[in-house]
Amino acid sequence: MPTVDVLIPVYNAAAYLAQAVASVLDQDVDGLRIVLIDNASTDGSAELGAAMAAADRRIEVVRHPENLGAQASFNEAIDLARGDYMMILCADDFLTPGALGLAVAALETSPRATFAIGADLVQIEGQRPLRQPEPPAGWRVVAGHDFIEEACRSTGTSLALGAVLARTSVQKRIGHYRPEIPYTDDLDMALRMAVEGDVVAFDAALGIRREHAAQQSATRFSSEVARLEQRFAAFDGFFSREGSVLPDARRLRTLARRRLAVIAYRDAVKRMLRGSARTAAAMAAYAFKLSPSALLSVPVPRRPRPL
Repeated sequence: MPTVDVLIPVYNAAAYLAQAVASVLDQDVDGLRIVLIDNASTDGSAELGAAMAAADRRIEVVRHPENLGAQASFNEAIDLARGDYMMILCADDFLTPGALGLAVAALETSPRATFAIGADLVQIEGQRPLRQPEPPAGWRVVAGHDFIEEACRSTGTSLALGAVLARTSVQKRIGHYRPEIPYTDDLDMALRMAVEGDVVAFDAALGIRREHAAQQSATRFSSEVARLEQRFAAFDGFFSREGSVLPDARRLRTLARRRLAVIAYRDAVKRMLRGSARTAAAMAAYAFKLSPSALLSVPVPRRPRPL
């Protein structure tokens, strides 16, 4: 019977933690273990986790006296994992019904696959809650190289990296998340794992990503330039290290760089038309730095004529 560890880093997530844990406990997986890694929460998260652990032997709690940061918790999760498969799930996200069992079954029948990933599904705080999604069903095996190329083409923005079920042995061999790219360390990790083998891709979501004002992307990386810089750093670092073994690494690296530049150019044009000249100039400068020639492929929209 395959065993699965779901490791949940927690920091002041009391409003979301119960839903996250319940979504894991409801999965159709026998060999399940949940580890809550609390980073000195002050909102009752640790106490809530301890109460859930006391009520269910499948739950364990690791509590830190000080906040070591999200990345430290992600890396500790890798060290703590001991099941056949592992997933790092943020405390403000939650799984879709049946996701774990189906992902395990798919990986069991695809021995060359290193991880399973689903479609991206987002719940934005303050908006109407999503209707209960259907369990993921259809899936396909994607060659690791093809996964990497598509990630370069989409700049990784379409990947549902918040609910990835990894083969633990591969995850431990690859190692820890990289501290220099805290915003896109999950993209870097997926690329690194894809070098090691195939990828199981589900058509539907394995998990639901929640967006709210307190998360890192809304605070530390609120600037679009900062986000693009982190995304570029993930691709550039990957192709300088693990990705360098690919026979067409230079082409793929250029593809990712150019696609990021196109995104920056388009954003600069939109912001200029909206009157945000300063932000537009910053985006245009960054785009030019990435790829001056990419400007040629960006259509310039015209202002609408007055009626």
